[in-house]
Amino acid sequence: MRQLKVQSRVLPRAQRKELLADIREHIQTSLAGTPDHDAAYARGVLERLGDPVDIVAAASSSDSVYAGSGLRQWGPLGTVLLLQFGAFLCGVGWLTGVLLLWTSQHWRFRDKVIGTALIPGGLAIPIFLTFAPERCTTTPSVGPVAEEQCGHIVTTPGLDLVFLVTLWVFSIGSTVWLIYSSRTQVPH
Repeated sequence: MRQLKVQSRVLPRAQRKELLADIREHIQTSLAGTPDHDAAYARGVLERLGDPVDIVAAASSSDSVYAGSGLRQWGPLGTVLLLQFGAFLCGVGWLTGVLLLWTSQHWRFRDKVIGTALIPGGLAIPIFLTFAPERCTTTPSVGPVAEEQCGHIVTTPGLDLVFLVTLWVFSIGSTVWLIYSSRTQVPH
C-alpha cells in the first residue's frame, strides 16, 4: 500500500484518494473471509492486484482526452499552459487549449467558462498591453500649455492602471482556479 501511495502522487488529489479507497476496500473485502487475516494470503491479494506502477498507469490513462497524445503526460497542466501562453503561437495554441479544456473531464462547466471567457487569449493580452507603447492625447488647456494624457488602454489617468491590473489579476486568477479545480475534481 505504501508503494501505491507513493506512485499515485502523480494523479490529481481527488482521483488518488478514490483509487486508494477502492484498493483498500478490495483488500478488506478479500481479507474478510480469511481467519485471522493471514499475512501470506494478504500478500497474495496484493500480488494479484498488480504492480503499483501499473495500477497508477491504468488509473491515469482512464482520461481518454489525453490518451495516445503527447499531451497525456501534461494532462490538465498542459491545457492550462496552452490557454495562458498559446496565443503567442499565432493564437493556434490558445484555440488548442480551449478545445482540450472543453473536451476534458477534469473540469466542470463553470470551470470551462472561466478558462475560456474570463480573459480570451490568456496572458498574451495583459503582457502585450503592459509592454505596448502608450498612446497619448493632447488636450488644449487654459493658457499656452497643453495637457497630455497617456495610457496603454485608455488615456484617463489612473483608469489605465486599473484596467491593466484587472487584466493581470483575472488572467492569473483563472490560471490558479483551473489548476486548483483540476486537482480537486475526480474525472467523470
